[in-house]
Amino acid sequence: MSDFLDQIIKATSPLFNFFYEWCWLILPLAYFESCFFTASICKNIMQKKGYDDLKQWYRVGLFLNVFGIMLCRFSADKTRQPVMSMPDPQGIHCRRCGQPNEPGTIYCRFCGSRMD
Repeated sequence: MSDFLDQIIKATSPLFNFFYEWCWLILPLAYFESCFFTASICKNIMQKKGYDDLKQWYRVGLFLNVFGIMLCRFSADKTRQPVMSMPDPQGIHCRRCGQPNEPGTIYCRFCGSRMD
């Protein structure tokens, strides 16, 4: 059994030697590439949300990586406007009878009660 393992180790040792020799170069490059990738993702998310200072969010993605993406994803959206209630197109309603009246009227035209 040990002869078989020795043959496998001898056959694959050039490949392992390559990775061990070049690991100091390959791993940092892969890390920096992933940093720039997450930074561009953060920048695109915040651009879609309506933020102006995209360099700041690029830096957030560059230094915080996956946590920067989560921060950008859960931050507030500037393009959304708060929902406001629309006024009734028929005017204001009387509290007593519920009939619609013209805006700015003082007394209800149906029952005569005061419109406060």
